Amino acid sequence: MFNTVEEMMNYLHTRESALGMDFGLGRMESILTALGNPERKFRSIHIAGTNGKGSTLNVIKQILIQSGLQTGTFTSPHLERVNERIMINNTQISDKDLLDLINNALPVIEEYGATYFEILTVLSFMYFEKRKVDIAVIETGLGGRLDSTNVITPLLSVITSIGLDHTNILGNTLADIAFEKAGIIKQAVPVITGVRAQEPSSVIAAKAAEQSARLYRIDQDLKISSYQIQNQTQSFSLTFGEVEFIDLIQPMFGRHQVDNAALGVSAILLLNQQYGYQINEESIRKGLLASKWNGRFEMLNPQVIIDGAHNPAGITVLIKTLQERYPDKNYRFVFTALQDKKFDDMLHLIDEHASALILTQIDIDRASSLEDLLKASKLADKMAFSDWKEAAEYGLNTVKENEILIFTGSLYFVAFVRPYLKKKIIF
Repeated sequence: MFNTVEEMMNYLHTRESALGMDFGLGRMESILTALGNPERKFRSIHIAGTNGKGSTLNVIKQILIQSGLQTGTFTSPHLERVNERIMINNTQISDKDLLDLINNALPVIEEYGATYFEILTVLSFMYFEKRKVDIAVIETGLGGRLDSTNVITPLLSVITSIGLDHTNILGNTLADIAFEKAGIIKQAVPVITGVRAQEPSSVIAAKAAEQSARLYRIDQDLKISSYQIQNQTQSFSLTFGEVEFIDLIQPMFGRHQVDNAALGVSAILLLNQQYGYQINEESIRKGLLASKWNGRFEMLNPQVIIDGAHNPAGITVLIKTLQERYPDKNYRFVFTALQDKKFDDMLHLIDEHASALILTQIDIDRASSLEDLLKASKLADKMAFSDWKEAAEYGLNTVKENEILIFTGSLYFVAFVRPYLKKKIIF
């Protein structure tokens, strides 16, 4: 029995230490069967992809909320509290509900030896069943085919993007990674993808054909045009089949976020076309306007940005967005990454565009060492701090008038630094 969320988290971390990332669906299926299969009691949308999952999920979620549907979401990782991972509409699961659920499920969890992520996945399914959500939007944790979320049969599947990440687990090529992500495609369940590159796209298409699942592709079935940058927003037009929206406005920054928004809006239109939902244009526009996503090119003040980019593809679009938004500024980065990420490639990209670099580390098992980060960066103007708070202070104190200060490299780093910066600077 757990009396506090802190006690529960300590238990989850012991599961993580003991079991690590133990992939496969057999254990999840056994646990859910023992609990009465809560995952079969609600409708769902399933989202996989290297980057863009959270932003796409949030677009779908906000539109569903605007249309009056009680909408569950399961995401990872959390930025400040584990409760963020399990939400209904824009409200996090309460500590009481979280504790009630895990205490009820604990005998089954113990019997089957569930992992950290499996436990949270199970709790989300139990919560969505208990609260009788109209629909839930479920984000994979890692990969897709063997991810613990891949026990649902959704109304539709979304694969946002394919990039080189988690290569030690998912494979070393884009085709390998696409195969794992495409594992979420179910028999006759439509799938939307934002993947453009030919090799991974062909893998997804082959899996969709194998499953008799109708495939909708970006630039073919959903077409984006008229991308424009405004001061605090950006706009684009979207054509999906016979439906056209002119000047959709979103509060996120970067051309990649237009792709994510287009995928999200197209998912909503598919719900209308395939399942008889009646989500109107007003709900779509209002939902899109409400789809700001913390930790993704988030401006804490006009000079400080945090971004959860954690692989080379993420750093590439971060730099591109900086150049779009601030072409006349220099870029000072505060960076750390996890050991199992391609931080050498990330730092190579940053070295090419940074005026200065501040390296640091975070206190988690998978954190990269300062020594490794220093070896990976060839930039002349760099500093290193073992304490990330000291690195943050140094960055805030040394950023110049013509510079933007960017904290990036890991969503886990963003989770540490965001609440700290919120207390230090004025939004």
